[in-house]
Amino acid sequence: MGRWDDALKFINAALARDPLDPGSYMLLSFIQLGRGRLAEAEAAIRRTLEISPTYIPAHCFLGIVLLARSQPEEALAEMLKEKDEAGRLGGSAMAYFALGRKAESDAVLAQMVKDQANHHPFKIAQVYAFRGASDKAFEWLERAYAQKDPNLVVLKNHEILKNIESDPRYKAFLRKMNLPE
Repeated sequence: MGRWDDALKFINAALARDPLDPGSYMLLSFIQLGRGRLAEAEAAIRRTLEISPTYIPAHCFLGIVLLARSQPEEALAEMLKEKDEAGRLGGSAMAYFALGRKAESDAVLAQMVKDQANHHPFKIAQVYAFRGASDKAFEWLERAYAQKDPNLVVLKNHEILKNIESDPRYKAFLRKMNLPE
């Protein structure tokens, strides 16, 4: 919902109870990213990986943080370590695009659309949004809505969707989801 300070209080309370929960550190990373605290976001997601090196989708999310920190080479390396196929494909498509390797990004995105359309339409929408392809991003958001993609829970204030937040269709989609603008 974008209430980052409240979320931070809750996740810190959870971590006080269980300081070895990798999922709580992953959520802390997401919260810090939403707050614009990139160094803290990176530290939290790296803690997730220290506790659980194969935690899904921690490598992908570390890649997202690294993209936000303008470190696309490092982001690509992390994305390629991701065990979850949708995360690996989507993440590497974004990292290749950030590196100016459009042909590779296009090829990975085409593979993702072919293999993940029925299971991860929101993740496909994220890639299109990251690339600045608003029409395709909204087409895939609508598909995610129709398919009841559970990943829509992170729609509001997601770093990867920044490129489409100023589009009037974004606010309309938030209303459709019964989320505050």
